[in-house]
Parts: sequence; structure tokens; C-alpha cells
Amino acid sequence: MKLAAVVGGRFWLLAMGFSEEFERCSPGTLLLVDTLAYAAREGLRSYEFLGADEAWVRAWGPVQRPHVSIRTYPVGIRGAVALAADGADLAASKVRGARAWVDRTYLDVQHHLALAYSAGPTPEDALRTASSFAGDGYPGILGYINAGNEDPRLVARNSLAALEGIAAGRLDCYLSIKEPALRFDRALTESIVRSGRDKGIRVHFDALSPNDVDRTFALARELHALHPDLGWTLPARWRRSPADAERAVELGVKVRVIKGAWADRPDRERDPREGCLEIVDKLAGRVPEVGGATHNPALAREAVRRLKAAGTPCEIEVVRGYPIHRVLPVAVAEGVRVRVYVPFGNLAFPYTVGQVVRRPRIVAWVVRDVFRGGVSVAPKDPRRNAGAGRGG
Repeated sequence: MKLAAVVGGRFWLLAMGFSEEFERCSPGTLLLVDTLAYAAREGLRSYEFLGADEAWVRAWGPVQRPHVSIRTYPVGIRGAVALAADGADLAASKVRGARAWVDRTYLDVQHHLALAYSAGPTPEDALRTASSFAGDGYPGILGYINAGNEDPRLVARNSLAALEGIAAGRLDCYLSIKEPALRFDRALTESIVRSGRDKGIRVHFDALSPNDVDRTFALARELHALHPDLGWTLPARWRRSPADAERAVELGVKVRVIKGAWADRPDRERDPREGCLEIVDKLAGRVPEVGGATHNPALAREAVRRLKAAGTPCEIEVVRGYPIHRVLPVAVAEGVRVRVYVPFGNLAFPYTVGQVVRRPRIVAWVVRDVFRGGVSVAPKDPRRNAGAGRGG
């Protein structure tokens, strides 16, 4: 939506609307092009953007028109009071402007750092990245990261587009979905599961908060009859996960074991390494496949050996941007693959302040990411190609 007026032979752009739901279609840009064409057809003298000097305006190469405001105050008490009030307002606006600049700078830095982990905002970004990793010998996982209040229909569309791209590109990838992002909508989830079934692609249910587990599992159990190739995630840090592992065994789904980013209550937490190995022992020989999501080489080695001893197919999984080189030698020695999780969508900073406080070495990772500039560097799997290269 754009509100404008034509006055004095000029087009004055007064206000615009924006909706994240339609961001990929760029309706604002399309309307801008259309109104610029209108102004040209009508022979108007100029197209006035109004407002501040912003990056999106500069992209159109406008001529800047500097302006000043002049205020006069009468001599006397009333004039002095008015001057003091306006001075206070001006100072407050400068403070607000400084805060806004800090906020924008923080978001720009966060966006820059996030690009080392997220492939980008669109499914096409994720598919290009997955194709690059495939060239280096790594199968993939695609997972859409939603904004906090994003319409679940948009989340579903992005997931369906990822499935279409995986099938069209014949990529060795599967799709991860997050039920809270879909608002536990059965119809939307079913559309994704049916698409995965029709294309022969696994659909995997990610884990977020422990409060979401039961509702997510209920949906997975209902939809398992539609598509037998479903997956389930078990966070090692939750005390409840060994019991959830039994449910996964009963359902017969493939399982990913992770440390878990979302904490449970302190009395329901446990050491992630111990939790991981207990879950692995419960799954070994009882589920079709297990993916161990870790960049800890010792833990990866122990988990893989336990699973192989029970004859359970397994892989090591690593999020894009995390140190693949640490677990690749383990994968080569044990004869298993490394699969790379490729997030896309909302560009979120992967570290919290609390994590930095607890693990100071993250500061070094942040510095690395600043200079890496959105490029995720990974060694090639020597079983596929010799040498080293970029993972995408």
C-alpha cells in the first residue's frame, strides 16, 4: 500500500505499508516502479520520496533536497518556556536517534554473523547451499527458521518450496519442520507430509521447547500412516528424552539426537553427554536410523561405535557454520557420512548473551564470523574429492 498526492506538478509519496507475509513478492517495490512510471507518463516534474535519507531510497538514485527548520521565540517568559520545551524535545529526539542507530547497527552485525550459519532468507538460498555441500560430499537437511509472529501459512509455503527444490535437484536431503512455527496446524503439517511422501523425501519433526513435545509427537503419530519416512528429534539434555526414545522406537521412525538449545526446568536437566549416550543405547538396534548431531569428536566416535555395534545405520550431523573439520576424521575412520543442516529464513544470531558468559570461547567464534562474512568454510569429504573447498 502507498499513499501519495500529486500537487504542483510533483508526485509526493506520503506513506507506505509493509507486511512480512508478502516480503518475497516485494509488492512495495512493484508499486514503486508502477507509480514512477505513472509520474513519467503524466509528465510530472519530480517524484518526491520525502522522509529521511535511507538506504532503500538511495538505491533509486534520487537528488537530495536539504532543508532546515527555523523557529522564532518572543522575548519574555513564555518564549523562554517554549524554547526550553523545544530544546528538551530536540535533545530527546537526538537520544532516540542514537538508540535507533545502535539498534540498527546491532541488527546489521547480527545479520552479518547469521549469514555464516543461515543460507539466506529463501528456499532457493538453501538449495544452492545444499547443492554446494553435495559437491563436497555432504548430504543435507533443510530447515526453515521463522520469525516470531510469522504466519504459519508462509512457513508451510517455504517448507513446501524446499521439498520441491530437493526433488527437482535430486538432492540427498531431507526436510526438518518445527510444529510451533506451524502453530500445530494439522492441515498445514499434513500438506508438507503428503508432499514429502509423494516426492520420496523424509520429513523430520524438530524439537524446541519441552512443552511442545507431546503435541508434536501426537501429530507425528497421526501422520505416520501417510508417510512412513518420518523423523523425530531427541534433546540429550532433557531427562524426559529416554522415555520419548521409547515412543520413537514404538513408532519406528528415524531419530536425530541433539544436545538441545531449549532448556527444561533445572530439576529436569542432565549432563548432555551422558544423556546422549543413554538415548543412543536405547535406540541402538531398535530404530531404522540415528543421526548424532554434534561437533564433539569424542562423543561422535563413541555414539557411532555403539550404534554400529548394534547394526544401526547412523550419520553424524552438523549445522552449517559449525566446525565440520572436527568430526570429519571420525566419520571417515568409522565409515559413516556427515550430513549438514542448512537453516534458511529468518536470519537469527546463533549465540545468546548467556551462552557467551558461560562459554567465553564463543567470543573467538564471533570474531571469526565477523571476518568470515557469511561464508561457511568446510573441508571436502576426502571420500568424494581430494583437497579442500568451500561448503557454501
